[in-house]
Formats: sequence, C-alpha cells, structure tokens
Amino acid sequence: MAEIESGTETEKPNKRHKRHRAGHGMVWSLTFAAVILTLFALALSGRAMPLPNWARDRIEASLSERLPEGAIDIGSVAVALGTDGVLRVKFSDIAIGDTGGGAVAVLNVMQARISTSALLQGRIAPERVELDGAQVTLRRSADGRFSFVAAGAAPENTRSLSGILALLDEALSTDALKSIREVEARGVVISLEDARTGRIWQATNATLILRRSPDGLTLSVASDVFNGTDDVAEVQLSFQFDHATHDTTLGVNVIGMPAADIAVQSPILAWLGVLDAPISGAVRAEYDGENGLKSLAGTLDIAAGALNPVEGSEPLEFDLARAYFDFDNARQRIDFTEIAVQSSRLALTATGRTYLSDIKDGSPDAFLGQFVVADVRLDDTERFEAPLELSDIRADLRLKLNPFSVELAQVTVDIGPDPIRGRGRVEARVDGWHVSVDAQTARILPETVN
Repeated sequence: MAEIESGTETEKPNKRHKRHRAGHGMVWSLTFAAVILTLFALALSGRAMPLPNWARDRIEASLSERLPEGAIDIGSVAVALGTDGVLRVKFSDIAIGDTGGGAVAVLNVMQARISTSALLQGRIAPERVELDGAQVTLRRSADGRFSFVAAGAAPENTRSLSGILALLDEALSTDALKSIREVEARGVVISLEDARTGRIWQATNATLILRRSPDGLTLSVASDVFNGTDDVAEVQLSFQFDHATHDTTLGVNVIGMPAADIAVQSPILAWLGVLDAPISGAVRAEYDGENGLKSLAGTLDIAAGALNPVEGSEPLEFDLARAYFDFDNARQRIDFTEIAVQSSRLALTATGRTYLSDIKDGSPDAFLGQFVVADVRLDDTERFEAPLELSDIRADLRLKLNPFSVELAQVTVDIGPDPIRGRGRVEARVDGWHVSVDAQTARILPETVN
C-alpha cells in the first residue's frame, strides 16, 4: 500500500508540469495566430497600424544608442504588410541630430522593408529603406572640407569627401543598420553653404540611391541645382567608396551649368571663370583615403557664349567650344588633349599643358602653359582680304585671372622659309581690350605678306 501511495504522489507534479507546458504552448499558439491574423488583415486592408508611443520611444532610444555621433527623434511609427507579403515599418517626422541637440537632417517619411526570415527568428532587420522629403544642410569651408550644419547647434568638425562617406559607412555598419542593403530617397532638398564663394547652393527634388556591397558603398544623386539666380542646371553625381582603403571615386555629369559656377567648385577649374557660357560635360575624380585628390579628368562641351573676364570690355563671342583634360595632382599640371573653339570669325584646335601657379588659399591666380595650335582659321574681312589660315603655332604663355591678362613669353609660327617668332601681351580692362605684339623673322615671302 505504501508503495502504491508513493507512486501516486510522484505522478501528480508531472501531470501539473505537463498541463503548465501545455498552457504556455496554447498561449504562444494563440498569440502567434493573432499576429498572423492581424498581419493578414493589414494585407487585405492595405492600411498601416500605428504603434503606441511607448513602442515608438523604445525604437527611438535604441536607434539613438547605436548611431555614431548622433541621435534620432521620431514623430510616429506604423506597421503595414503589403499585398506582396513584405512587412514595412513607416516612420514619420524624423529628425536626425548631432550630439549637441541640433537637427542635421529632417525627413518627412522613412519606410523600411523588414526581413521576414529575420523576423521569424525574433530579429528586426531592415533590408531596404525608402525616404521621402528629406532636408539636409552642408557647409563647405574655404579649404574645401565639409561639415553637417545642425539647426541650433555649433557646426561639427569638418571632413573631407572621403571622411563624409566613411562616416556614412560607419553608421551603416552598426548593429541597428548593418542589415540594410539599399536606401532610396526622393524629394530631397540639399543646401550647401559655401564659404569658398560666399554663396548658397540648393539641390531641389533630388533623388538619392545608396547601395552597400562587401567592398563598400555606391551613392548616386540626381537633381536640379539653383545657384541663387534664375539659372537652373541638371546635375548627376556618383560616388564609389572603398570600405578597406577609404579611397573614393567621384563622377559628375552636368547639363547647362554656368561656367562661373563650375569654376568655383575646384581650383583646377578656376580658368573657366572668365567664360560667360553654359557648360555640359562630365568630370571624374579619384581621392586617396589618406592623401586626398589623386587625379581628375573631364570633358566639357561649352555652348554659345563669350570670353568676358572684365565688365566693360567687349565680350569675345563664340558659337561653341570644347575641352578634354586630365589633371596630375603630384605635378599640379593640367594636360589638354584637345581644345577647340568655333565662332563666326575664328576656328582653332589645340593641345597643351598648363601648371597651376600663384596659389593663394588653395586656389591658383595664374596658369603657366605650353600649347600647340594645330590649325587656326581667322576670317576677319576688316583686317584681311582673305581668310588667314595657319598651322603648327607653338606658344609659351602665362594666364593671370585677376586682373585678366595673357603674357605671351614666346610664340613661334612656321610660315615661309623662316619661322616668325614673337612675344606679346593681351589685357582686358574696363575700357576695352589692349593687345601688344612684337614679332620678327629673318626672311618672309612677299605673297605671305599679301
């Protein structure tokens, strides 16, 4: 009897334990079923379900802890399941700020696509993020470095272009964001406060697409750009950032941008500032993660305009021009593989090289060049009875931007039995153009003079 009673007492806790586990399993099954039914209802309705404030606050605090050098403020959060079966989280009225409390970026809407497989494992892992209506302000210092400008806070430390991309790469490498593979932003407004020129540039209705790969980041930006005037240009930017070396490649394509606006973007292009003409073209630059700019190459197609370096002097009009060039940063030299100019009176093609000179605060005030004019045709009926055609003209010159002048140290023209050698100076002043030339040759044929 004792053994029977003992066995009975042993079995009772086991039964209670089984009932306890069965109760937990039932609760979990009901909860899971409720979640599935809720998501199914959301998919059918197409509506987003807002999360309570306490959930929003926890998400906000979690993201702020994981973002390097920043904090995030979220207005509201909602969850939606699309008919495609993809779960999305929608954030509204987001402010991404710095540690000083100022907002460096403001987003109207941010939508994240959540990995379903990760969610079934108890993890929230966004794969793709969509932004709408973002507003960002950048400041460029006189030395060409950038910083984010926060409303109501002091500017952050300035960074190079590679440094800005490295900061972005660091943010996307945190636990909270490392699952993201693509970010797309539309309707973005980017303002650039440019200390170098004292102007404010604004890119409106911009589209940004950021993609991550094991090697680094790629970022593309397309936008209209306003420069504070009635001029509007189309700009496309592409960035490639190497995660390991921090090397960066920048590609720029522009349509209809004023030459003066391109000239102030880089000291290498300062010589474009004497032109009054719209430019379409492409520039590609490579930046070393440690030493900055390595190389730069560009193709520029210049529409009808004028050489107009000084107000008051008569603009020298042209119909079109183009230039293909490469920049060697180590030598501070621009190599022109082609220069072409065409107008009603003049047509020429040339090649050459020029060195940046008289550099002050990072910008050159002069260029020392050697050029070869392959062909030139001058059709000036006021000075010549017939069009003047020459070839193989070699010139050593010094171009000074402010005030504008061209010093011709040596010019050689192969014509007749002996070459013509000369020197001269061209200046643009408020009262007009001033030209002086001193040329000589040992012999010249009479028909050449005629």
